Order: sequence, then structure tokens, then C-alpha cells
Amino acid sequence: MLDHLDSSANNLAGILADVAAGKGTAGLLTSDERLYESAVVAIDRFGDVMLDLKAITGKIKNDGYIVVGQAPSGVLRKKFPLPSQSASP
Repeated sequence: MLDHLDSSANNLAGILADVAAGKGTAGLLTSDERLYESAVVAIDRFGDVMLDLKAITGKIKNDGYIVVGQAPSGVLRKKFPLPSQSASP
């Protein structure tokens, strides 16, 4: 078991050395400021999208239906009721 642990520690040290040298994706993220900033912005925008999606799904759950279409009424707008959450198969 100690041999396996020693081998794992050596592998981890090699990986960290590659990252420090700027190799691989993690290495690029640590050495390329523009790539790092782009990743931060992308993650931030993804978080915003998830918050919007959470609000939309919360409204659908509270309303009990999904509205399809943009028109205020008429054939371009249709409500699709959700199946009851309490109904069991």
C-alpha cells in the first residue's frame, strides 16, 4: 500500500510540475491571463443563466402550466398543464 501511495504522490508531483510549467489546460489557465479572465467571465455568465433558469422553472412550477408563444392571446399562445406532482403511477 505504501508503494502505491508513493507512486501516486510522484504522479501528483509530476502533474503539478506540468501545471507550473504552463502545460495542459490547467497550466494555460494559470499562465495565460486572458484565458483565465475569459474562463471567469464564462463561469459568471453560466451562473446568471442558471439563476434565470431557476426563476423560469419556479414560475412554471408555481403556475402549474407552461405557456408557449409570445402573443397575449389567440392561436399563437397555448397553455400546457403540468401533470400533478401528487399523482402516483
